[in-house]
Amino acid sequence: MKLGEAMDRYLKGAGLKTLLSSGDVWNEWAALVGDEIASQTRISRLAKGVLTIDVSSSALLSELKNYLHESLVSGLSGRLKRPIHTIRFRLADSDQTERFSNEGFPRK
Repeated sequence: MKLGEAMDRYLKGAGLKTLLSSGDVWNEWAALVGDEIASQTRISRLAKGVLTIDVSSSALLSELKNYLHESLVSGLSGRLKRPIHTIRFRLADSDQTERFSNEGFPRK
Protein backbone atom coordinates (compact mmCIF):
# COMPACT_ATOMS: atom_id res chain seq x y z
CA MET A 1 0.00 0.00 0.00
CA LYS A 2 1.27 3.46 -0.90
CA LEU A 3 1.70 6.15 1.74
CA GLY A 4 -1.01 8.32 0.17
CA GLU A 5 -3.49 5.47 0.23
CA ALA A 6 -2.63 4.68 3.86
CA MET A 7 -3.10 8.32 4.86
CA ASP A 8 -6.38 8.52 2.98
CA ARG A 9 -7.65 5.36 4.67
CA TYR A 10 -6.59 6.61 8.12
CA LEU A 11 -8.16 10.05 7.66
CA LYS A 12 -11.39 8.54 6.37
CA GLY A 13 -11.56 5.97 9.20
CA ALA A 14 -10.91 8.60 11.86
CA GLY A 15 -13.58 10.89 10.44
CA LEU A 16 -10.95 13.50 9.66
CA LYS A 17 -11.12 13.40 5.88
CA THR A 18 -14.59 14.90 5.84
CA LEU A 19 -13.60 17.38 8.52
CA LEU A 20 -10.43 18.45 6.74
CA SER A 21 -12.17 18.73 3.40
CA SER A 22 -14.69 21.18 4.81
CA GLY A 23 -12.77 23.90 6.62
CA ASP A 24 -15.97 25.92 6.67
CA VAL A 25 -17.11 23.86 9.68
CA TRP A 26 -14.31 25.34 11.80
CA ASN A 27 -15.14 28.89 10.82
CA GLU A 28 -18.89 28.55 11.11
CA TRP A 29 -18.61 26.95 14.56
CA ALA A 30 -16.51 29.89 15.79
CA ALA A 31 -18.87 32.43 14.23
CA LEU A 32 -21.89 30.72 15.78
CA VAL A 33 -20.60 30.29 19.35
CA GLY A 34 -18.30 33.30 19.61
CA ASP A 35 -14.65 33.63 20.57
CA GLU A 36 -15.04 32.72 24.25
CA ILE A 37 -16.69 29.34 23.65
CA ALA A 38 -14.65 28.65 20.50
CA SER A 39 -11.43 29.04 22.48
CA GLN A 40 -12.63 26.35 24.91
CA THR A 41 -13.72 23.82 22.28
CA ARG A 42 -12.22 21.82 19.45
CA ILE A 43 -13.99 20.01 16.65
CA SER A 44 -12.63 16.49 16.63
CA ARG A 45 -14.82 14.62 14.16
CA LEU A 46 -17.52 15.03 11.54
CA ALA A 47 -18.99 11.84 10.11
CA LYS A 48 -22.43 10.98 8.76
CA GLY A 49 -23.95 14.24 9.97
CA VAL A 50 -22.64 13.84 13.53
CA LEU A 51 -20.26 16.55 14.72
CA THR A 52 -18.13 15.67 17.76
CA ILE A 53 -16.73 18.53 19.80
CA ASP A 54 -14.24 18.32 22.66
CA VAL A 55 -14.99 20.77 25.47
CA SER A 56 -12.48 22.07 28.02
CA SER A 57 -14.69 22.07 31.14
CA SER A 58 -17.60 20.12 32.57
CA ALA A 59 -19.55 23.33 33.21
CA LEU A 60 -19.36 24.35 29.55
CA LEU A 61 -20.07 20.77 28.48
CA SER A 62 -23.29 20.84 30.51
CA GLU A 63 -24.34 24.22 29.08
CA LEU A 64 -23.72 23.18 25.48
CA LYS A 65 -25.32 19.77 25.86
CA ASN A 66 -28.37 20.69 27.93
CA TYR A 67 -29.23 24.25 26.95
CA LEU A 68 -27.72 25.12 23.58
CA HIS A 69 -27.68 21.82 21.67
CA GLU A 70 -30.79 22.33 19.52
CA SER A 71 -29.97 25.91 18.58
CA LEU A 72 -26.39 24.95 17.70
CA VAL A 73 -27.51 22.06 15.49
CA SER A 74 -30.01 24.22 13.62
CA GLY A 75 -27.57 27.13 13.44
CA LEU A 76 -24.79 25.03 11.94
CA SER A 77 -27.12 23.21 9.58
CA GLY A 78 -28.33 26.54 8.26
CA ARG A 79 -24.80 27.84 7.73
CA LEU A 80 -23.18 24.78 6.16
CA LYS A 81 -23.60 23.08 2.82
CA ARG A 82 -23.79 19.70 4.54
CA PRO A 83 -26.42 18.63 7.06
CA ILE A 84 -25.54 18.35 10.74
CA HIS A 85 -28.00 15.95 12.38
CA THR A 86 -26.60 16.13 15.88
CA ILE A 87 -23.65 17.38 17.89
CA ARG A 88 -21.92 15.17 20.43
CA PHE A 89 -20.09 17.05 23.13
CA ARG A 90 -17.45 15.32 25.22
CA LEU A 91 -15.08 16.42 27.93
CA ALA A 92 -11.56 16.79 26.58
CA ASP A 93 -8.61 15.09 28.22
CA SER A 94 -6.56 17.34 30.49
CA ASP A 95 -3.61 17.37 28.05
CA GLN A 96 -5.95 18.60 25.29
CA THR A 97 -7.36 21.46 27.38
CA GLU A 98 -3.89 22.86 27.99
CA ARG A 99 -3.50 23.23 24.23
CA PHE A 100 -6.85 25.04 23.86
CA SER A 101 -5.45 28.18 25.41
CA ASN A 102 -2.25 28.01 23.34
CA GLU A 103 -3.87 27.55 19.93
CA GLY A 104 -5.75 30.13 17.96
CA PHE A 105 -9.06 28.96 16.61
CA PRO A 106 -8.94 28.69 12.80
CA ARG A 107 -10.46 31.69 11.03
CA LYS A 108 -11.41 32.43 7.44
